[in-house]
Amino acid sequence: MDFLSVILAALGWGRDHSAESGGRKTEAYRLNAEVAGECLRSLSALALATPPLIRRLEALYPGQPEAYKSCAEALATLQSQCQQIYTMAETNKAAIENAGRWHDWEKALRASHQWRATISSMCPHVEGVIRQLEAVVTQEEQRRIAGTPPASPTSFLSQRDRGWDAPPL
Repeated sequence: MDFLSVILAALGWGRDHSAESGGRKTEAYRLNAEVAGECLRSLSALALATPPLIRRLEALYPGQPEAYKSCAEALATLQSQCQQIYTMAETNKAAIENAGRWHDWEKALRASHQWRATISSMCPHVEGVIRQLEAVVTQEEQRRIAGTPPASPTSFLSQRDRGWDAPPL
């Protein structure tokens, strides 16, 4: 009888462990999906904002391509970074789906939480960069309408962007 109770207890433990790891696996999958969602949100914001900004800059500085080319390069860099992170999330999605129940889900869950917390600041950063560029272009357009002399096209580029995850100065 003791032997049978030991086997049944071991089977019960295996079932509990499987349920716990399944919950952790689901949580890691959810966090990964949130990261992918943030990346897609950032990518769509960049895709919507880039063409009008470039057209407005081209209209402001028709003979000076460095003004809109540097802006386009900065936005393209942000877009490629978002795309890289999205690709990483898709790779992680496949890895989470294929991971077994004996995988170390505590470690994976901690890493997923940390990654999600880091990525949560990406979309506000992208939106802030877009707002900043739009504000500069709007200010220059208003300056032109008012008849004041135009500013240098690279004056707004003198403040270098340090990246979306850079610590404050």
